[in-house]
This record gives sequence, structure tokens and C-alpha cells, in this order.
Amino acid sequence: MEDTFSGGILEEEFVIEENSMDGFTDLEFSEKGKVQPIKSSSIMGPWEPCISLVFEEWEDAMSCYGAYAKTKGFSIRINRTRRSLKDKSVIGAEFSCYREGFCRPSYHKKRKNGTPCYETMIGCKAMLSIRRDDEKWVVEAMCGHTPSVIIMDDDKAMANAIAQRLRFLLLNYNFLIGTLPSALSNYSSLLHLSTEGNSLSSVVPSSIGALPHLRVIFHSHNNLSDSLPSSVFCNITEFDILGNSFSGSIPDSIGSLSRLEELKMSNNMFDGVVPVGITNCSLLRVLDLQGNRLTGGIPAFISELRGLTALLLGGNGFSSSIPSSYGNLTALETLG
Repeated sequence: MEDTFSGGILEEEFVIEENSMDGFTDLEFSEKGKVQPIKSSSIMGPWEPCISLVFEEWEDAMSCYGAYAKTKGFSIRINRTRRSLKDKSVIGAEFSCYREGFCRPSYHKKRKNGTPCYETMIGCKAMLSIRRDDEKWVVEAMCGHTPSVIIMDDDKAMANAIAQRLRFLLLNYNFLIGTLPSALSNYSSLLHLSTEGNSLSSVVPSSIGALPHLRVIFHSHNNLSDSLPSSVFCNITEFDILGNSFSGSIPDSIGSLSRLEELKMSNNMFDGVVPVGITNCSLLRVLDLQGNRLTGGIPAFISELRGLTALLLGGNGFSSSIPSSYGNLTALETLG
């Protein structure tokens, strides 16, 4: 019987479900020693493809090979089918890794904003080919999978693409040490930067202050030290550096944070007085300065921040009592 190949009958990627290995069993043999046809629902354990395996249906072969592929870290698709010239029925099929082949050159020109495309097809040769034999399906050829690292043609282009699009950078509770890289200034779309619970040291790079869209900075519970650079402040709404080793005075430039809503600087070593410029932060709701070395009188001008819901000043060296003007803080819920 003559046959012909028709490529791309099904182009969808076949993604293996989590429970696709359920129900696997050992191969069964007849009394004459011949391998009995396999059903995907009858296999109960680890399964390895090999030449001459027999399946009841071609879908069983695809399901078993797909489950095997999952254990090896890749997924599959139907790469091509072979049909009979006589009645057009399917008499052969080939399943391949979904990274088989290579992308057309036009693929890399799809994005109009200039950002590069990631390679999704890298010429992986993993495959399983089956043919119909009477009413059964037999494995006639196969090729193993070789893990590959998927990278873009231009690593610099990839880094630039990430830098331009990244909005949330969350590095909380890892084992990071050293300093924050000045290269963070390249992440022009960054909205939220959080490094809470690490062991970062030295100062916060002043280049962070140049990020135009940055709104939230969480650097609490690290080993950040030295003085807080005045240029670190930009258009942020939340700034949290509690539990570090910052020293020196709180910079007067804090008054330029017109959008600031939460300021948490407790448990550091800030000294001097609270800068009067903080009253320019009219949207401030939370002010936490406890556990530092601030001195002088408890600043009465804080009462001008009428939106405060939490004010924490304890554990400092203030020498006066709570100003009566704090009674004007009608939204205040927490005072400590």
C-alpha cells in the first residue's frame, strides 16, 4: 500500500497533565511471548519507549510518549502524519518535542516596539514514530531528548528587553549579600522593588532615585548602612527600610516626597531631629520612626499631617511630652 506524508496535520502543542502518569503498568506478554498491545490506561509505572512496542490506538502511543516526555522535562506535539493514498486514513504518525525545528526569520520581526522575540524552537530532535500494522500501532523509530538551554541570540538584547518591561522585582527572604547593583537604574518601568529579609550591605544606590515610575521600595531587615542618600527619593508612595543600620540624620529632601503615604524607618541608628520638611508629605498615613537615636522635642509640626493613621516615635531620645496639637490628628488610630 502506497502512502504519503502530510506535514502539520495538527499543530497544537500537546501539554501533559499532572496526572498523566497515573495508571501505568508493566508490559504484558502473551503465552507465545509476543508483546500485547498497550493501552495508556493500563500502564502503572515508569515507562520507556523502545522500537517495536505495540499500541491499541495511536492516541495511546501519544499519551504514553507524552507522559514519558513530562518525566524528561519537555512536552510534545504531533509533527506529521502519514496517510494512505487509497482511503486517506492515517497509517503513520510522528510525535516530536515542541521545540523541534526552527522559527521562520519573519518571527523575529513581529514585534513593532523593537523588543526581541524569545526563541521557542531550537531544533530539538526528540521524536517517536509509529506506523499502523493491521489494527495495531507499532513504534518504528525514535530519538532521545537532549536538554538544551534556551537563550536569545543576543544576551544584551534580552537584558534590555527585561529592563524595559519589568514592573515588580521581589527578592524577599533569600540569602542575598553584598550591595544593590547600580544597574537597577536601567529598569525604567519598575514600580515595586523589594529586598526584604536578606543580608544586603552598604548604601542604597543613588541611581535608584532616577527611576521615573518607582512607587514602592521595601529594603527592611537587611544590613544596609551609612547615610541614606537624599537622591534615593523620587515619586514613591511607600518607603520601608526598618531593621537596618542606617545612621546620620534623616535628609531634608524627604519633604519633596509629595506622593509619600507610608514611611517606615524604625530600628535604625538615625540621629538628630525630625526634619520639618516632612510636613510637605501631606498624603502621609503611616510614619514609623521608633527605635532610632532621634533627639530634641517631640515635633509638634507633625500635627499638620492630618491624614496620619499611625504615628510611631517611641524608643528615641526625645526630651518633651506629647504636644497637645496631636489632638488635631482625628484620623489617628495608632500612637506609640
